[in-house]
Amino acid sequence: NCLNLRLMMRNASEKLERISTTIDDPMLLYFSSGTTGMPKMVLHNFDYPLGHIITAKYWHKVEDGGRHLTVSDSGWAKFAWGKIYGQWICGAVIVAYDTEKFVPANMLATIHRLRLTTFCAPPTIYRFLIKEDLSGCDFTTIHHCTIAGEPLNAEVY
Repeated sequence: NCLNLRLMMRNASEKLERISTTIDDPMLLYFSSGTTGMPKMVLHNFDYPLGHIITAKYWHKVEDGGRHLTVSDSGWAKFAWGKIYGQWICGAVIVAYDTEKFVPANMLATIHRLRLTTFCAPPTIYRFLIKEDLSGCDFTTIHHCTIAGEPLNAEVY
């Protein structure tokens, strides 16, 4: 029982019909990673984005007009809570970094070129970054870095 999205788009009205919602209505579903068992659907309602104001302001420490990069594929929940909701609400510019293949030197060049102010990535990314030649990198604009997804080992810290 599948939906044909192409057919639905072809037959969709040009007029946007706003649907009345309440804060308690379902907004999106995530699937858990399945770390402790089978993946499970997790339902979030419309107050979910508001909770991530705290994530952005007090954990990522984004600032109005600052430039923030969270390294995450769009298939992960971290994409939403680490790049969109709280960060935009707090006024940060969201940096999208999308490549076919992760190349640490290219990410470092992007961080430097775009003069990021805040940065969040899994520790694995940091482990790759510190193996590069950092002598020519200017990180003076970055005032806060965070991790998510796994512990940060002493080698990186």
